[in-house]
Amino acid sequence: MTQLVDSKVMRKGVTKSADQFAEVTAEVEVMAFTLQGLVPWETGVQIRFAVPSKGGGNSEMIVDVGVADYEALARAMLLNNAPAALRAFAKAGLDHFDDVS
Repeated sequence: MTQLVDSKVMRKGVTKSADQFAEVTAEVEVMAFTLQGLVPWETGVQIRFAVPSKGGGNSEMIVDVGVADYEALARAMLLNNAPAALRAFAKAGLDHFDDVS
């Protein structure tokens, strides 16, 4: 698993004003299905985090991102900050090739 360092989970509830989100955690992890063997018949990535529960404790959350959604994510990253996204894609590609060589 890889800890995301510039991501956070925010939530808006009935006790907050209608237009205000509150950060509930900055501990967000991402992992590839195939690398961790989570779902061997699937490919994609998982984003995992926990949020405080109303009754106490935490609720674990998982967002499964399938390969059919990679283009949409890449497009959103490029629209937001193309130079940073392209640098990240290039670095990830180089690091990946170093790992498998």
